[in-house]
Order: sequence, then C-alpha cells, then structure tokens
Amino acid sequence: MNFLFLEKSKKELKIMQVDEKISYKNFINDIEIYLNRELPQEIKRMIYDLLSRLEEGSLCLDLYNQDILNTIQKIKSPEFDEIFVLYKDRYFYFRKHFEFQKSIKERLNLLINRNTVQSLLKEKQDEILDYLKKLINKLNKKQLLSILMGLENYFLVISGGPGTGKTTVASYLIGIYLYLFPDHRIGISAPTGRASARLFESIKENLKEILSDEEIQKIEPMTLHRLLGFQPYRNEFLYNEENPLDYKLILVDEVSMLDLNLMRSLFSAIPYEGDVPKIIFLGDVNQLPSISEGNILSDLIPEPESSLIKKNIFRYQEILSIYEEKLKIGLLLEFTNPFFISLTESYRNKKHIKEFSDRIINYKNDTDFYQIQSLLKRVDYPISENPDRILWMEQENVNELKNFIKRNIEKIDKDLNSLQKMDKNEWMENKNILNKVYDCLTQIKILCILKEGIWGVQQINKHIIDELYKGKFPSSGIPFIITHNDYLNHLFNGDIGIFLKDNKNQYWGCFKNKDQFMFYPLNVLQFYEPSFAITIHKSQGSEYKDIMIILPPEKKVTSEIEQLLTRQILYTAVTRAKENVYLYAEEKVLKKTIANQIKRESGLKFFE
Repeated sequence: MNFLFLEKSKKELKIMQVDEKISYKNFINDIEIYLNRELPQEIKRMIYDLLSRLEEGSLCLDLYNQDILNTIQKIKSPEFDEIFVLYKDRYFYFRKHFEFQKSIKERLNLLINRNTVQSLLKEKQDEILDYLKKLINKLNKKQLLSILMGLENYFLVISGGPGTGKTTVASYLIGIYLYLFPDHRIGISAPTGRASARLFESIKENLKEILSDEEIQKIEPMTLHRLLGFQPYRNEFLYNEENPLDYKLILVDEVSMLDLNLMRSLFSAIPYEGDVPKIIFLGDVNQLPSISEGNILSDLIPEPESSLIKKNIFRYQEILSIYEEKLKIGLLLEFTNPFFISLTESYRNKKHIKEFSDRIINYKNDTDFYQIQSLLKRVDYPISENPDRILWMEQENVNELKNFIKRNIEKIDKDLNSLQKMDKNEWMENKNILNKVYDCLTQIKILCILKEGIWGVQQINKHIIDELYKGKFPSSGIPFIITHNDYLNHLFNGDIGIFLKDNKNQYWGCFKNKDQFMFYPLNVLQFYEPSFAITIHKSQGSEYKDIMIILPPEKKVTSEIEQLLTRQILYTAVTRAKENVYLYAEEKVLKKTIANQIKRESGLKFFE
C-alpha cells in the first residue's frame, strides 16, 4: 500500500488553475484522513483500487465480490457515508462523483419530461415545413431528422465523425429557430476558444444566404467557461442554480471533451421552470473522452431498450409520420431514438481517411488488423504530396519531421518576408498575404501521444526550432499554442497563434477569430509554447489540412505509456486531417494501440 495517487494529486494541485481546484483539496484531505483510520485490509485495498480507477478516468469501482460487500456493511458509519457511496450494492463511489452524476440525472429528466408539455412540430407545422422544403436537396434524411428532433426536444445529442454534417445540422437548426423566434437569444459553445470559433465560422458560412448580419449577431459563440461566467478570483461560476442562464437555445460542440464537473455546472445553470432552453449537444462518441474523470458523452446516449425511449417512441412516430408525408421523404426508417441521432455519412474526409478511422473503431481481431494494414502505404519517408492512402513509416526519422515542416514554410517564405518589411498597422491592408501565411502555418501539425521524451512534443518542437530558426523562440513564422486560460486578454487554452515581426523588429502574437485578426505584443502573452507539434489531446476540437502522427517506438513504451496507446487516441488523431495523414509507428506498437480500448466505468445510468 502507498499513497502514490494522493501524493501525485497534491503535486498537481500546485499547478492547477483556480478554476480546476473546486473542492479538490478538501476531497484529497478527506480521503487521506479516512485512510489513516484502522480499517480492514480489503477495505483499504478497495479504496486504493477506486483511486487507481479514478486516475484512469472511471467514476466508480464495479464490485462483484460478495465478501467485500459484507465487509462494507460492517464498517459503514457516518464518516464512511460522508466520503463514499455504495450504489445498488455494486458500484463503489466517492460521494463527490456520485452526487455530480445524480445531479445531472435529475436535471436531465426534468428536460426530458418537458418534451410532453408541448409540441413545437405541431404548433409551428406550416412554418417548419416551408423552411425544410428549401433544405430537402441540401441535407440527408438523418440530418433532417436531427433538425426536427432538435426543434421538438428540450434535450438532444447529435453524434458523428468529422465531415458527417454535425455543424451543418446545427447551422440550419439555429436558422429555423431564429426564423420561428427572431427575438430569442442563442448561445453556442465548446470547451475551447478554438472549437467555439470554428463552430461559429461554420454556422455563419452556412447561414449567410438565409440570415442577415444582424440576425447572425444574435448567435453568441464562447467557451463553456465564458458561457457559465467563470470568475477566476472568486473560484466560482456566475451562472448557477440561483442565477440561471438566459438563453432559449444552448448548443455545445465537442462534448466528448467535457468532464463530469463541467457538465454538472452546465446542467446546474439551466432554468427548469418558465422559459426552459433547448439543449443540443454535438460530439463524436468515438473520440477521446475528457482528460479528467468521466465518459460523459457516451453516458448521455440512451440505450434503445431503455424505458424512457419506449415510453416516448410512439408519440414521436406519430408526429414524424406527418412530416414524412408532407416532405415525401422516408424519415421513420431512420428514426430509432428521439434523444440521440448518429450521423454516419461523411462529406469531408478523403475516402481512405474515413475508411481507416472506421476500421480502427470497429477492430475486433487480427483479421481486422490485416485489413487496416491494407489501407496503409509503407514508405521510407513522406515523399507524396497527395497520397491516395495513409503513408506509413516504421522508422522514426527526426530529420523527416523537420523536412515535413520545412517544405510547408518554404511555400510562404516570400510572404513572410513581405510582412516583416511592413508596419504592423499595414498588415490588415494586406489581408490576403496575412491569411495565406496564417493558414499555411496553422494547417499542418505533428501530433504526438507524449509531451516529453525524444518522440514527445517538447523535443520535436525544440529540434525544429534549433534546425530551422537557429534555436530562437519566438521567431517570425513560428506557430504557438496558448496553454492556460488568460481571461484578461480573452485568450484560452488551446488557442493557436503565429508570431510575426514588424519592420521595427517588434514581435506580435497573431490570432484569427471569425474573420478578424488580433495582435498582441510579446510582453502581454503569458502562457504559450511552440506548436509545430502538439499532443493529440490538445488537437481535439481542431482540424488540419495535413497531419503527421508519432507513436513512440516499442522500446520506449512503459506501462504508463501503454495506457495512453488506445484506438480512441489514434482515431482522434487521424480524424483531425482533412487531406493527408502520415503515420510514424512500428507495426507492433500500431497493433497494440488499435487493440487497446479505453473503458471507463460510470455506474449510474442517466437513462433507465
């Protein structure tokens, strides 16, 4: 027995931001005090097992041993009940996590039960049909179904991989909602500033011919922390149960990135009486779950056989049959679940990227791995500009990483030099050049499992800067990533910028938001690091033209690293690419990664 997890937690506490510390210190102290009591060894072992599972992302421990259940009953006390919960005589929790789950479930059921109060699809049938008839040739059946369910429900999850049209659905759903209710406020959000800005750009592009600029301004994009009004110096959110959010529609993208605590804060800030907002979640259930504990997107997807689905299914079928007849399109064949829709038809990724990512997720045995290999093209180095397959290199070569970046930078050498000869105020007069430089430097990315080590983010970035910029950072033309939220300057963890130098030799951090560029002098920027290479976790919510994925060599794979090598992390990396994927991985490591699957235990079910 040791206190490795507790010691690690206390060390992490020192570097956590204020907004991540909510009740965490007290939680650790309570556990430590309880473990110092005289307890049966099997109980201590069980608590350490729970701590270990928590570190891996689970919320509880699934107990299948009747003897340990009997021992728990013997030692239960008020002190025990303050810290732990035994749910259904099977799932062993820390009370903090159980109460968070219970809170979400209660509020989720309040939203679901409101669906029977009124039917927007019946009340506004003629207006909705008029709007949808204009979209028949633009959307597939599942996308149309998503819009109908988004209008009818107070809660809906829309899942799908990249290019399946989640943001397209979100755009037209918002468009029809503003068409029906022009005075209503709409909030769109995502875990990172980058993801929320990208969501807004997609919505604006899709609706530019439908909504005026004034109407589009009613859509308010922001990070989830900004949506909830996080106050860092008070260590709390402005919007909560006593002071709920004032939106009629809240749409959240990249929900797989949300942890249990943030989701509970969101559900707590929703009003459940009077003008209750509709909540629409977008995400990819196959992506990595949050870095913190929980598997919230998967948990929010109801099983088709749940009693909640069976209770509601006939009402929805009746309503949809009307729209099916009027629109002359087979909606009922696609309808299985009123609160969850999975989009599967991809319109963006190249065919070989889509097929590769699908096979990763559906892997079952060695035969599947051989089929996955057939989608890869073995090469010694990434020479093809437009391969029709994913290029696979088994031997990592640091120089090739450098050359991957160098070939891209050479495309904008002249433009970068032109900007350096201008005053900063002249850059916006040459927006075409600025756009070209910014897009070129931010549209290719090296994605790593690890942050440290020879094949980690830090060493790869250092090597590239040493070789191409003589070791000088910042330098003009180096992309960088914000590593902590900077509320004063409205810069958020995951935001990507580039460094530019003006004709006065002053460096500026350049960021792009919507169609606008923002420039920050170097001395204003606080938390940043180079981003030629970033971790796969950091890449979530972003997309790039070309990516290079680095898996560590087998000799460097420790037991701790092995836990990170999962099909979800590889799927997440591959699906960041719009055009080209270059994969550095030894065959054994690649096979191990695809075979290994993240499994997180949640215990309590939101839908029963």
